[in-house]
Amino acid sequence: MYFKHFIYIIGVVLALTACTTSSSPSAVQPGNRYATGFAIEQSDSAVVVRVYSPWNKGQVMGEYIITQPYQRLACNSCTHVGFLNELGALNRLVAVSDKKLVYTPLSDSVRDLGNSMSLDKERLLLSHADAVLLSTYAQGDANQKLSTFDAQLSTIYINEWNETTPLARAEWIRVVGALVGKLAEADSIFDAVCTQYDSIHQSIISHVSGASIADSAAHPSILSGQDFRGTWYVPAGGTFMGQLFSDAGYTYRYADDRRETSIPLTTEQVLREFMDADVWVGVQVKTLDELRLIDEKHTWLHAFQSGRVYHFMKRTTDTGANDFWETGVVHPERILNDLRLIQTDEAQDSLYFTERLQ
Repeated sequence: MYFKHFIYIIGVVLALTACTTSSSPSAVQPGNRYATGFAIEQSDSAVVVRVYSPWNKGQVMGEYIITQPYQRLACNSCTHVGFLNELGALNRLVAVSDKKLVYTPLSDSVRDLGNSMSLDKERLLLSHADAVLLSTYAQGDANQKLSTFDAQLSTIYINEWNETTPLARAEWIRVVGALVGKLAEADSIFDAVCTQYDSIHQSIISHVSGASIADSAAHPSILSGQDFRGTWYVPAGGTFMGQLFSDAGYTYRYADDRRETSIPLTTEQVLREFMDADVWVGVQVKTLDELRLIDEKHTWLHAFQSGRVYHFMKRTTDTGANDFWETGVVHPERILNDLRLIQTDEAQDSLYFTERLQ
């Protein structure tokens, strides 16, 4: 149980803060609205997808010329499942890593490939997949070698995790759409997500602009994460979660720090810098008593004392799956709306991914 808790926390830090030393193209690619990590070119006979390296600026990590949609796909990340499900293409999935950590119900015929960082290649070949979608979190990731394992198996890199804004991550649905012959549908879904995100953002701006700077209810301050093994990781302002805090109208201590990484702090630093934070999100427990048992110092924080502490585990399974990592990537507007709703004590029943600790 302790190991599972450790893996979950590492996943939270990586997925929410994109804790990398990224040097990927900083400019939005032609044809994209937000994403920097891929480019798509379409002609009458084919769709060409180029994925750029997160570590070497401007370098093409993979180029895929798609003349026929892929019919049988494997993947090593639940975010890929989220994209396929949204596109109505979940029937193309024949194998997935860590199947128990997938929130979306899958057919019994979908093979479990084991650990996402070390896929079971024998099971992968037995799945007769046409291609495997890979998230690679390190430049020397062994999974990249899969492309040389079998000539019939394409390795397609899906690096949405490296994008630092919510809408840029969501835009990777266009890559998956191109792979399964549903690029037009993907564009339509993404356009709707952008419209809804912008609408929520504009309502927040209108609310904030009509309040005075001194009105803490209109400008609530926020804290994220919790202490683990003596280190408390908080997102810098240039990260996925940092952008969400900004778009949701929060006052955040590291909003002006545009690094694209998490920031390691000691508990003492957190107490000094976030003692009076109005809202605390992203903890990995579901009750205040659990939070107290982890570290009594948690109780010193104003957000704990006022009971305004939240986790992102409302949609989870007993096996550890969390829909935040699937639907949340495709629909960041739902996360933004949750962050808007928890600024007050109203409409708590409308929260999608988020829940208040009891």
